[in-house]
Amino acid sequence: MQAQAGNGSATVSWNAAPVPPPGGYRILRADTRAEVSTAGAGAGSAIVPNLPAGLRIAFVVEALHPGVGTGSFPSGSSPEVLVFGTPGGPTVALQVVARGPSSVTVRATVGAVNDGGRPINSYDISVRSDISGRTASGNRVPFGQTFDAVLPCDALFDLCLSGGTVTATATLYSDAGAGAPGSGSATVDPPPPFNVFNNQFVMFVSMGGKCMDRNPFLTLQECDGSAEQLWVPRDLGDLLSQVDRSCLQHEGNNLGLSMATDGNCRDRDDPVRWVHFPQNNPTANPRHYRGEGRSGCIAVLGDVRTVGTRVDLVGCAFNDQDRWFMYTQPPGLPMAAAGLAPAAASQAAAATSGPAGDAPLGAPAVAVLLLPLGFGLVRRLRRARTLRLQTASTAQPRRAGRTDRRGRLWQLTSSQARRRRP
Repeated sequence: MQAQAGNGSATVSWNAAPVPPPGGYRILRADTRAEVSTAGAGAGSAIVPNLPAGLRIAFVVEALHPGVGTGSFPSGSSPEVLVFGTPGGPTVALQVVARGPSSVTVRATVGAVNDGGRPINSYDISVRSDISGRTASGNRVPFGQTFDAVLPCDALFDLCLSGGTVTATATLYSDAGAGAPGSGSATVDPPPPFNVFNNQFVMFVSMGGKCMDRNPFLTLQECDGSAEQLWVPRDLGDLLSQVDRSCLQHEGNNLGLSMATDGNCRDRDDPVRWVHFPQNNPTANPRHYRGEGRSGCIAVLGDVRTVGTRVDLVGCAFNDQDRWFMYTQPPGLPMAAAGLAPAAASQAAAATSGPAGDAPLGAPAVAVLLLPLGFGLVRRLRRARTLRLQTASTAQPRRAGRTDRRGRLWQLTSSQARRRRP
């Protein structure tokens, strides 16, 4: 008398009864003597169906002879067996392990609540961004191994720039087959807020999820947080590159760079100053940047989603071509699961000082003292500079309405800002 556990069932086998041959068999539970299956004459085994997974059970077989009542020829009890089944629904825990302007990596950890009596060997999983509908899937992932889902982004109202909810659904597998699905969800927070008064390095992200890069010069590239992609839009209007603190300028009909030691960048002249839109809103994100005294904005000359597209000075349209998201990498979180890009960690050390001459008091410097050639020459130079500043001041006036020092600088004319450098 033997019994073997199955997937929600058990197979009971026995040796045929001696002569006279029985007309059939009844299979009973050994503990309750309840009938659970039957078999015909000459049979040597029977399947007992519809048994719950995890049930420990033993069986008795009873031979049936014509004219003899039931219960007359029972066998001994079989060994106890443990019925198994497909796994129950799993637990799914999600954690954001990497993020950037163009993708979010979510790590899924799948656990078992009920293995159904058989070792779980693998699982299927699908991770979905509820805001965009994009998914990342894995099939027959070894059980006990986490799954990293990389969800791409290419729009403002997407997971990377706006945050949202991620949902994962997983199914466990064992030798018994596929179990019931289980799911879990997590919230992806938006990136850290932007404030122009923080004077910190950020990435200029197009509405297609690509970053303005210096290499190749002023083109869209995949965002990697390198120094060539980090810029600081300062509250005084200039826009500095992390590479060498040169200023992005709009002199002429194209964008260019003015080195930190050049006059335009050093003196924060109009060609390196930018008007932020929306105006008078230091935390607005995304933003537009129009050249001081110009009608042109920093804009993408083509598809905002395509790597290699040029960025240049174009007439302001205030649409997705000249709209930029100021992206700050969350501290301690890499842009890709493989690791943080080498220069991205330097965002935390964003400098608040400006070009040459704006260093804090007490910073080391080399002073060069020049003796004037004559008081007449000095007076002539001052009169010429004052006239030029007055002309620039009348060209692009701005309202003054803030009471704090930084706020006043934000709304002063360009000439006033130069005279009131911090």
